[in-house]
Order: sequence, then structure tokens, then C-alpha cells
Amino acid sequence: LRLFLELVSVNPSGASLRLAGLKNFSYTIEASLDFTTWQPLGTNTANASGLLNFQHSAPPGTYRFYRAVEK
Repeated sequence: LRLFLELVSVNPSGASLRLAGLKNFSYTIEASLDFTTWQPLGTNTANASGLLNFQHSAPPGTYRFYRAVEK
């Protein structure tokens, strides 16, 4: 099974992400402005189906790149 991170929606208050990975595994969602420096936003555990939903609040007009790292 591959790890898959999907951008579900973007609105004025931030972004909504969905991760599909291994059930009951912990993942850290990270953000970057330049693909060089990554900042951890939070660590959560995927549910019994391997899914994890994540909300990130960001100022309007701010662009970010996201990735998930297995912990």
C-alpha cells in the first residue's frame, strides 16, 4: 500500500487534507513554502481504514506545499 496525501479543499481559512495510508500508523503532516524547509504541522494516527483527515489554518493568499511522513 502506498501513502497518498490529497488536497480536498482550500478556503479562506486554510486547507483540508486527506491521507490514505496504513491503518493505525502515525503520520506527521508537514508544510513548506519552498520544498527546502519543512515545518511539522501535526501528528495523527490513521483510523482502522487507514484514513486520516487534517485541517490546516493558513492566512488567505498563502501558498504551501504539503507532505506526510510516517512516524
